[in-house]
Formats: sequence, structure tokens, C-alpha cells
Amino acid sequence: MFENIAGIARELRSELLSVYWVLIIPLVIFLIILEFLKEDQQPINVIDIIRRTIISVLLLISFEEVMHTLSFLSDGILQKLDQKNNFLEVMGHFGPSTNNKSSSLFDFREHILYFIAIVAYMIAYLGFFFAEALTHFVWAILYIISPLMILAFIPRQTAFVTGNLYKSLIQVVLWRILWSTLGALLLRLAAEPQFMGFEDYLQSIVM
Repeated sequence: MFENIAGIARELRSELLSVYWVLIIPLVIFLIILEFLKEDQQPINVIDIIRRTIISVLLLISFEEVMHTLSFLSDGILQKLDQKNNFLEVMGHFGPSTNNKSSSLFDFREHILYFIAIVAYMIAYLGFFFAEALTHFVWAILYIISPLMILAFIPRQTAFVTGNLYKSLIQVVLWRILWSTLGALLLRLAAEPQFMGFEDYLQSIVM
């Protein structure tokens, strides 16, 4: 599925790349004209506009390489956190203990908590996949609109947009690492339970 999203993202980004190259020359000419039409006494700084234009082009050319580098680093970190626990096996660990010889009241209470634990774990389990899908979606959006956000670097007033683009890429990488860490922690707690009674079940559900 994510491969399909990547193909669509490349197609859409190619359209915005053409928009970038169409707009860059009129934008530079417009900014230079504004420099000469300034009413204040500030010096005309055409060199700064040209410098920003060159930087913008270099950022555009290197953007995919930057994305690949960030993705490579995040994938390497995620491999260290990868957990291959089977969902049904994890569910089995939540089951009421057959070795427990407690009263029928605790047996009933234990089964109720078992059902609640399954629901809680399913919500957390699905939440992990939701977060994974969300990070891929945001990553694709940033990839698609990156030419326009990089074009915004040329005017000084909108240069922060380009900075936000790279900040957002780093944030998405950190989201993936965060959610993978939480997922690994959740699976480890579920696969290696130490339930001794009512309080331990409640603690497991809360976590």
C-alpha cells in the first residue's frame, strides 16, 4: 500500500516541480523590481536575491537525497526496535491464569479484566498502525509540496516556510521512532506478563 502512495506522490511532485521552474524566474524578476521600487533608504540588495535563488535550487536538487538519508537513519533505528510478536500469542498472555486456585469471586473478576485487557490492547495495537499510516501520509505530503515550500526560500519574508519543511521531516522521523518505541514496550509487557492478582491486571490495562 505504501508503495502505491509513493508512486502517486512522485507523480504529483513532478507536476509541482514544473510549477517551480515556471515560477522561479518571474518571482526573481518581481523581487528585483520591488528592490528598485523601495521607498525607504535601505540599499538595493539584488545580490541577496540571487544568492537565495541559488540556495533554493540547490535545496531542490538535494531534497530527495536528504529524505533518503533521513529515511535510512530512521529505518536503521527502527530495526533495533522491531518486535515480531504474534497478535494472538500476545492475547493468550492476557488470559486468566489456570494455575490460580483463588475463590470464584476472583475468578469472575479475573475474566472481566481479561476481556477489558483484550479491548485495551486491541486499541493500542490498532493505534500503532494508525500512527504508522499517519507518518507515511505526512511524509508523502511533505514530499509532494516540497518544491513550493523550497521556492518560498527566495523571498526573505517567506524563508521560514522552507525551514519548517525540514523541521517537519525531522519531526516525522521522530514520530516513527517514538511510536515504534511505544509499540515495542507494549508488546514486551504483553508477551512477558507477571500477573499476581487483581492489582497487576489493572496496572496492565492502564499501561
